[in-house]
Amino acid sequence: MKVVLIGLPYFASKIADNISRIDSKNRYVAIDTSANAWQKIRFLWHMIFAKVIYRIGGSTQRGETLGLAMLFKKKIVMHWVGTDVLVAHKDYKAGMIDADLIRRTKHLCEVNWIQTELLDMGIHAEIAQIACFPDEIPVPPPLPKRFSILSYVVKGREKFYGIDKLIYLAQLFPDVPIRIAGIAEYTTPLPSNVQFLGWVKDMAKEYSDCVLFLRLSEHDGLAFSVLEALSFGRYVGYKYSFRGTNKTSDMNELRDLVDYLTERHRKGLLEFNNDGYEFISECYSVGTVMRSLTEIVTRHVYYSADI
Repeated sequence: MKVVLIGLPYFASKIADNISRIDSKNRYVAIDTSANAWQKIRFLWHMIFAKVIYRIGGSTQRGETLGLAMLFKKKIVMHWVGTDVLVAHKDYKAGMIDADLIRRTKHLCEVNWIQTELLDMGIHAEIAQIACFPDEIPVPPPLPKRFSILSYVVKGREKFYGIDKLIYLAQLFPDVPIRIAGIAEYTTPLPSNVQFLGWVKDMAKEYSDCVLFLRLSEHDGLAFSVLEALSFGRYVGYKYSFRGTNKTSDMNELRDLVDYLTERHRKGLLEFNNDGYEFISECYSVGTVMRSLTEIVTRHVYYSADI
């Protein structure tokens, strides 16, 4: 069978490549329908002969592509990832959810807190992973001799990604360098121990050079940067309860975590985060993730009720 992947272009393309290595019986085609008219024509052609339209990123509105998929009675799989849930909440409150689309779609998400948020809107989602790593992840490098923190902030959404918390943390721990990827400048004066990295090509080096990675966004799905940091055996502060990470939902928890880790690091008692590394190795290998995803898509095609 043919599966057409649409939605977030980067992730659709990655999934199509990875799942094709695991599942040679079926064909997976990623199309960026937002790119240009030619891609829309490609979508129409492939959609006609496809069994499944698999959208990375949820939607409560059918739009052009999902509307065509429904018109041609294709099976639809929708993978919710985070920000799309916030958009859906607005639609839900405004009474603008396309009930027919929701009913005819197989919904997936990566983590239980997104599953709960969707359920509150009457959307039943199964947990399934899409992020994955090589089947054999290298053993993490030793922690650096100097304790430092790494974080990520999106330009134009600095407050949403926790810039104020990072600045406050820098003031509490003036001897701890805090490096922030994603932005190169900010309007507010910064403590001297804060460094903006801008766009970073080699994030592997940044993970290796830090002890603690902080993901401080106000709302999140399962951020890939969190999984990356764990794969490098680094400690992670995260808003949500997630294996291998430390819950930092407020400034008190954040301060206590940095205080605890810096003290253990100073005494030479801190090894790399082996629990986080083993978690990624066991549960997020490309084989494990993509085989599970193949089974879910296949089950939806052959065992779900006809639409």
